[in-house]
Amino acid sequence: MKKNYTDYGMIFLFCILIGCPYLIWLFAGKYLEGKNQENRLLAERPQISEWSLTEILSFPQETETYINDHLPFRKQMINIQGKLNYYLLRSSIDKRVILGKNGWFYFNDTTNGDPIGGYKGRNLLTEYELSRIADNMQVTKDNLKAEGIDFIIFIPPDKERVYTKNMPDYYGVPSEEYPIKQIIEYLQEHTDVKIVYPIEEMVRTAETLGDEVLLYLKTDTHWTRAGAYVGARELLKECGIQLPEMLSEEIWIQEQESGAGDLARMLSITDTLGKVKTYAPNGYPLNGVKCIKAEDNRELHYQSQSLDGRKIFILRDSFCSAMAPIIGSQFRESIMWHNTTFNHDMIQKYQPDIFVMEMVERIAPIEMFHFTYQGAEEAIP
Repeated sequence: MKKNYTDYGMIFLFCILIGCPYLIWLFAGKYLEGKNQENRLLAERPQISEWSLTEILSFPQETETYINDHLPFRKQMINIQGKLNYYLLRSSIDKRVILGKNGWFYFNDTTNGDPIGGYKGRNLLTEYELSRIADNMQVTKDNLKAEGIDFIIFIPPDKERVYTKNMPDYYGVPSEEYPIKQIIEYLQEHTDVKIVYPIEEMVRTAETLGDEVLLYLKTDTHWTRAGAYVGARELLKECGIQLPEMLSEEIWIQEQESGAGDLARMLSITDTLGKVKTYAPNGYPLNGVKCIKAEDNRELHYQSQSLDGRKIFILRDSFCSAMAPIIGSQFRESIMWHNTTFNHDMIQKYQPDIFVMEMVERIAPIEMFHFTYQGAEEAIP
């Protein structure tokens, strides 16, 4: 039987084409690797440790996911596609990023709190969920009070609810009934827990300042230092501390530059956008504040010469980072610990006078549904 050398040649050529990127990557990869810009953790190399049936059955899928996440030139191809989509087609490469008006981006991830669902009022809580949250927060408040610690819940508003004017028209106006409003009203009716949600002050300040000073970054989910100041001022007011209002003559705004942010990174356009404007308030009393430790994904620790000798501990997310120096300047000692590394023993270790549970609006219902501080002897890790 006569061999078809043409078929063999095609197979050989196919193997070369498939293998070439891997061979080139062996030499060029270390120069092109760069940082992960996908705003998620890439898959790790799968391992079979116990040789259980579950591990063996899941190994092929985990291997495929790992290979897909670590393909040669993956980041370069994503960067090219992201730029083509945004600058040429005016579309988003990532379904989690909404392109709003006037260069504004908004977060749309149903697996990370679903902010758009909250905006539209789609994720309203049931009576059971509200009562569970109320029980958790009341138990936490009572147990902290028994140890001489004041408890406050602080919720930074979602960007979509503050800057609704730049949302695409097809999303409409924000719903008047939404999860955080439900929680606040339920807690006020059924508990004596303190909760601060500065949405009214944020909206009023944003409308007054217009586009001259932004409270949120256009291309990031987070607020600017100006937005953080408005929020921090409301939290401090609940603690009995008064700072000048953002719009007062005492406060002046310094325009600064910042990286384009997480939403731009998800679109792979941070390098072309370059630096963006951010805003930092000045003029409030600093009280000789000093940063003792700054590990953004772990611990932020401040000391000051404030006349307020209390110690505050904030269980926080990334929104607290911009507030940190403002809060830190108003207490003798301030510890702000990221929720990914927090454990309940820290309350016993630091013995704060005030314990703040800070979480951004889209995540707050989930966090409050699961969090309870049972006290020194029965603390849940």
